[in-house]
Amino acid sequence: MAAATNQVVAGADLRADLARGAFNGSWTLVPSESSVRLKAKAMWGIVPVKGTFSELAGSAAVAADGGVTGRLDVKSASINTEMKKRDAHLRSDDFFASDRFSDIVFEIDQVTSTTSGLTVEGRLTVRERTIRIAFPAVVTDLGSGQMGIDTELQVDRSELGLSYRGKGATKMNNELIIHAVFARPDL
Repeated sequence: MAAATNQVVAGADLRADLARGAFNGSWTLVPSESSVRLKAKAMWGIVPVKGTFSELAGSAAVAADGGVTGRLDVKSASINTEMKKRDAHLRSDDFFASDRFSDIVFEIDQVTSTTSGLTVEGRLTVRERTIRIAFPAVVTDLGSGQMGIDTELQVDRSELGLSYRGKGATKMNNELIIHAVFARPDL
């Protein structure tokens, strides 16, 4: 790979690495090194609510032509905001309905190299409702056959059918902070 270990891979270097097949093959998410965090404003937009999903799985494949496909699965019941009552409410039918819809899924449709990293386009599915989203991501060569992908994106939860507004929950835009580490199983 063109980039040194723990260096951001972007622009011409990323395009060159993709063109010469440096990333070709199958990649597997390393759950112990990855995280999906949720941040939302509640209590009339003043008090931030933060949570982490602890159960993740995923994979990606890079084709010879540089095309990328992939999937990230997040167990909706694994949300932890450090408040049991709130976590139970988030797992309820008002939000994730975790007993019926166990997975939050993001599927990659297209990845485009930019001067600062990637633009990722795909489909986010929550409770059987799917929306198309695109967001910037930064790629970091972590060495030892591992790559990190980092992004922060806004999701309008009402587009996913999560429109509960009780107890001051007036904001529909929630932030997802994703740090996904992928490794090649063959390295």
